[in-house]
Amino acid sequence: MPYYAEIVRFSLNTDSAAYLALRRDAIAEVQKSHPKLFAVPFTGADDNGRWVDVWIYETKAAAEAANADAENLAAFGRLFEVLSDVSIESFEVAEEAIGTRL
Repeated sequence: MPYYAEIVRFSLNTDSAAYLALRRDAIAEVQKSHPKLFAVPFTGADDNGRWVDVWIYETKAAAEAANADAENLAAFGRLFEVLSDVSIESFEVAEEAIGTRL
């Protein structure tokens, strides 16, 4: 069964340290409420200051359930409040395409 990835691109309305703290709390909250969140492996900014974040779920249905529940997740809401110009690309990822740590 394929995994389901979301690539989120955005600008920040806060400093990076505050964002990273909010992100950590949001990930913990989503993981607790939606245990089929597989990984949130990295985030970072490009040379223009635009950020990217990667969220991977076990299935498309798991991603859709988490997204539908977003308004009920306070920490996730606080994270989303500091983002602007948000765009999301989502796609299936073959299990064989998931790498390992080197």
